[in-house]
Amino acid sequence: ELGDEEITAFMAEQQTRSLEHNSKLAHYYAYYAKKGGAPPPGVKKIKVYKTITEQPTQVKRELPPPPPVVQKPKVPFDEGPEDPESWVPGTPRPIPPPAVRGTVPPALAVVCNNHQGVFLPKRTMFRCHCEQPEHMCGSVSGEGDGRIFTPVAWEAHCGRAATKKWRNSVKCFLQGPVPRLFMGHWIDEVGLEIAGARPPRDPNAPPRRSSTKKMESS
Repeated sequence: ELGDEEITAFMAEQQTRSLEHNSKLAHYYAYYAKKGGAPPPGVKKIKVYKTITEQPTQVKRELPPPPPVVQKPKVPFDEGPEDPESWVPGTPRPIPPPAVRGTVPPALAVVCNNHQGVFLPKRTMFRCHCEQPEHMCGSVSGEGDGRIFTPVAWEAHCGRAATKKWRNSVKCFLQGPVPRLFMGHWIDEVGLEIAGARPPRDPNAPPRRSSTKKMESS
């Protein structure tokens, strides 16, 4: 244990050291604040060299150009008659046989919701051959030009008015391993231009924003 005199001497020494330390700090900050003069006692001036390393510049990666949109060549129309030579006017018209894939025949056998019909490419019209009791289009197909419909009207006539996508509602009959093909696929395959139809989408175009996402964001 320390006596009272030893404790008093220790406290006085600590106070003296604290005063010296504060004095040195005051001289130190005054020196650097003035940016000149001699450093305070007990403080050494040291030069520090900082090495600056250059950051490597990021090289922008050039993306390859998008592939060009290849326009499929249009298949020429078959210049033959729409009706076969064996057909007798006044009698029901026969449905043509399945067509060769990649060709545009004068008349193409189609079906929509189990309703038989014939697509006439030169006119972009459908002749109905259904045998529904309320229509009986096949029985009167030989009277004049038969019952001719536009694509949208024939889709509605076949009971698919709510669909409003006749390119997907109607299928055509073809030869080969795929006996039935959607009309939209066949039209794009042969390059047939349909009045009022939406052009094929560019594969390089940005994706469309759906209405669902727009409603969620709002």
